[in-house]
Amino acid sequence: MTLERFQDALDTYGGDLSRWPDALARSAEMLLSHEPAARALLQQAQSLDAALAPDAMPAVESALTDRIMRRVAEHQAGLAEDREIETEHEDGRPWLLRLIWPVPRELVAMCSGTVAGVLVGLILMKYLPYGANEFDLFNLASASNLLG
Repeated sequence: MTLERFQDALDTYGGDLSRWPDALARSAEMLLSHEPAARALLQQAQSLDAALAPDAMPAVESALTDRIMRRVAEHQAGLAEDREIETEHEDGRPWLLRLIWPVPRELVAMCSGTVAGVLVGLILMKYLPYGANEFDLFNLASASNLLG
């Protein structure tokens, strides 16, 4: 076993050789017997395992745990209430109509006036003469072109 292969095995299986596959553990023990760098790598891996062990976690006050769990329950209850309110407002209409309706009357008036103005302008542009000298939309003489 090479030192690089030993490092890969440490990264994969950790610093406890009893968790390693048997053949790999025997090769690692032979490497550890004559290689000081391998022993240093094993020591580092064992230190990391000890730091990550479940019993290395600090003890938490039960009062803190209770407060956290109470806040989580309150938050979940609030989310459930929000979902109930949302379902109460659904009245079978498609989602788009629920999203945009009721539209304020002022907005409808403004949009319909704008659309009507654009349409009238486009119609007038088609039938009124323009481009010669000057285009005057308010010239009553050019209104006769609309009629005939």
